[in-house]
Amino acid sequence: MSHLEVVDIRKRFGGLEVLHGVSMRAEMGRVTALIGPNGAGKSTLANIISGYVRADSGRVVFAGHDLTRKRVHQRAALGLGRTFQNLELFHGMSVAENVTLGRYRSARLRWFTGPGRHDAPAVTEALRTLTLADQRDQDVGSLSFGRAKMVEPARVVVAEPSMIVMDEPAAGLTSARKAAFGHWIRGLLSPTTGVVLIEHDMQLIMSVSDYIYVLDHGVLIADGTPDEVRRNDKVREAYLGTGEEA
Repeated sequence: MSHLEVVDIRKRFGGLEVLHGVSMRAEMGRVTALIGPNGAGKSTLANIISGYVRADSGRVVFAGHDLTRKRVHQRAALGLGRTFQNLELFHGMSVAENVTLGRYRSARLRWFTGPGRHDAPAVTEALRTLTLADQRDQDVGSLSFGRAKMVEPARVVVAEPSMIVMDEPAAGLTSARKAAFGHWIRGLLSPTTGVVLIEHDMQLIMSVSDYIYVLDHGVLIADGTPDEVRRNDKVREAYLGTGEEA
């Protein structure tokens, strides 16, 4: 049962119900996308999956474990990784130090300080593949926005998660960087690694996703392959536009 599944998730904030019985499944070896207009409930669902928000009802199951009542660190220990819509970086620390913090999940890194910690093979590889190697010793606060956006994905992958939830990781990137980032996402996939991708850039979504779920006002209105979703009239009306706009 190496997959992530959310079952009949409901969430209300005050008088507003933002998720109405949402269910979805993400498999290893695939990019499972979650799309929808602003306010659809995508980030709320990501927060529920990763443990930052508790659902009013429903279940979150990962690799045979019921995560519904587990805390964030317990979910991380089971192999669930997460990047955030807003930058969550530690200013005053270098790029390599920020990325190395992701190694805390691994028993192989007992202490953050010490010789060679920032030169761990996983850290070096993450910096290389996300084009951060030349900035490894820079204060993360001095990076351009595009470079800074790559630090968090690098920090997540060095923790060696088996399922990564990415919330708008390509927002603000140039077209060229988005294409390279999409290629990097596909490179993460393996029989023991999967990705849940929340993104507004439809070109990126359609190019990297294996399966797509579509939310609109907290309701799952469609799911399927990229071609199936592209042709779905409800999706075109709610999110992609109609006619020439689509």
